[in-house]
Amino acid sequence: MNNDIEKKFAIYGISSIKKPLIIAFANWSYLPVLRNWIEGLSRLAINNFIIISLDKQLHEYLLTKGYRTVLLDNVENLCELWRLRIIVFKFLVDHNIDFIHSDVDAVWFKNPIPEYYDPFPSIDLMISQGTIWPENVQRLWGFVVCCGFFIVRSSPAMKIIWDKLENSVVQTGDDQISMNYVIAGENIRWQIQSKYHVVFGKYRLLCSDQVMEGKGDTITVGVLPFRKFPRLHIPNSEPYISHVLTPKESKPKIEMLRNVGAWFLDNESG
Repeated sequence: MNNDIEKKFAIYGISSIKKPLIIAFANWSYLPVLRNWIEGLSRLAINNFIIISLDKQLHEYLLTKGYRTVLLDNVENLCELWRLRIIVFKFLVDHNIDFIHSDVDAVWFKNPIPEYYDPFPSIDLMISQGTIWPENVQRLWGFVVCCGFFIVRSSPAMKIIWDKLENSVVQTGDDQISMNYVIAGENIRWQIQSKYHVVFGKYRLLCSDQVMEGKGDTITVGVLPFRKFPRLHIPNSEPYISHVLTPKESKPKIEMLRNVGAWFLDNESG
């Protein structure tokens, strides 16, 4: 697998890739959502991204449009996808490439790099906040982290963390659970300023208007401000990345993105 990934990335000149590289994963059924995500980047004049295509149809389409894409299509279920993503992330860190991972429904409104990457060279993992899953970590910290958007430094610490995550996700079958468990296992000591709470059902989510910094046994973690990287729709906000909770299926996801003002393709449904 690693040799295959290296060969496929090699055509883009690994050593010359601009940092941080933006990585997203998608298949053909998510093409409309992917096109909307690319439109968000285009409006910010950002083109430093590579799409991991999970099927040949999407891969060939992206090539015709001139986008950088790597075909990795041996994925049969979600657990295999989570493990594949971790293998790709490990590959990037092993090649000293800082990167940003973004789900394609994490829609970009502002470029986060100048404010949340450049000023934080000592933070290994800068990650967005989730809601309540897994609940035992939410009870422990008052919040959880979300795998839908994060920034990674290619540090020795992250090499260790990706190894732990690859082993964990085979057991849990869920990257969100594994990410939170591995970070919680780091005995993180959080420093949190500008605290406030957001009500989500029966839960009160601990949030901050500043980066919540945590120092662990191996890594240093930063949790991005909830209002700037929201997992819930916040009316009249000005997010950097909007990653609101949406259905898994493409059509209802598009409708939800349209309803919260995160759909850029005019009247297109895709």
